[in-house]
Amino acid sequence: MVSSVLATVLVGCGGVSQEDFAADANEVCASFSTWSAGKQESFRDALATGDEGAAAALLIEYERRFDRTLKKIDSLEAPDDDADRKAIDRFLTVGRQQADLLPDLAAAIEAGDLAELEDLSDEGEDLEVKLGRAARAYDLVDCASGPVQA
Repeated sequence: MVSSVLATVLVGCGGVSQEDFAADANEVCASFSTWSAGKQESFRDALATGDEGAAAALLIEYERRFDRTLKKIDSLEAPDDDADRKAIDRFLTVGRQQADLLPDLAAAIEAGDLAELEDLSDEGEDLEVKLGRAARAYDLVDCASGPVQA
């Protein structure tokens, strides 16, 4: 009995667990996924009909929403362990790199700069892979795909 009470107190002093953080972060990412449902099709439709302005506007909207999602995750109570913090920071860093890419993609679409669009798309795909790895490594399965895939 005393040992279970002591364990409870010690766990309480150590901050949130990795599992609890992952559950909270996954909930935030699931909300982003729900919001973004169908947006990829709208983006493709805008491109297919030559409405570059609408396609670019969708990317900017994604960037803003994804940035808010990353900020919410960053504001969650996180485990105190250095390895946990590094894993979370790795995910957030790659996510921010993805978010930062979206305005450049929007500008390339509006300018009709196919070479730049191809380069940025390749970079986005690389970041998407890195984001997925960083997310899955920390059990952030609902966070494994960011706005480039959305």
